[in-house]
Amino acid sequence: MTVYNATYFDPPAPLALVTLKHYTGDATLPDVPMLLDTGADVTLIPQKEQSIMNLDTTLASQQENWPTPYQILETESGLQISESRVLLFDVMEAYDEGDSNYQICETFNLTPLQVKTAIAYIEKHRAALEPELAKAIQLRKEREVYHRRLAQERWAKAAPLPMTPLRAAVYALLEKNRIPTNGEMDADYPQRS
Repeated sequence: MTVYNATYFDPPAPLALVTLKHYTGDATLPDVPMLLDTGADVTLIPQKEQSIMNLDTTLASQQENWPTPYQILETESGLQISESRVLLFDVMEAYDEGDSNYQICETFNLTPLQVKTAIAYIEKHRAALEPELAKAIQLRKEREVYHRRLAQERWAKAAPLPMTPLRAAVYALLEKNRIPTNGEMDADYPQRS
C-alpha cells in the first residue's frame, strides 16, 4: 500500500522513494522522495537532488530535443492541438496578447506540454500563420454578427407569442442562472416580464 506523507504535503499525498540515475549513467542517487501524480504530464525532481546530480544545466540543453506527445493537426476547422479541440489560432491570439503559458493552460484546458508545443509551432511558422490569423479573426467576427442577428430574429418572433407556464419557467431559470456583466443587461437577451 502507498504511504501518504503529511510532513511535506497538506492534505497528505502519496510518495515513493525512487533511485535517480543520470541519463549519462555517471551518477546515481537512491531514496529520493517523489510525489506520485498519475494525472501529471511531468514529474518534478527536487532542486536539492537536481544540484547533487548536476541536472540543472544538462536538462536545459537537452530539453529542446525531447519528443513531445502532442502535435499540431490540420483539420477542417483549422490547425488544432492534438488531444484537444483547441485551435492553434486561439492560443496564438492569447499568446500575442501577453497571456502566460499558465493562463493559456487555464483558459483552454490544455496541459503545459500542449501549450509548449503550440507556442513552438507558432514561433517556427509565425510568418505563414499571421495572415491566416487575420482571416480567422475576420471570419469569427462575421460569424458572431450572423449569429447575433439570428438570435435577435428568434427573440423578435418569440416576443409576441403567448406566455405559457413552460416558457415562464424557462425564462425564470435563465434569469436565475445569468451571470451579471458589470450591472449591464445582455443586449441580445432583453428582460422578460
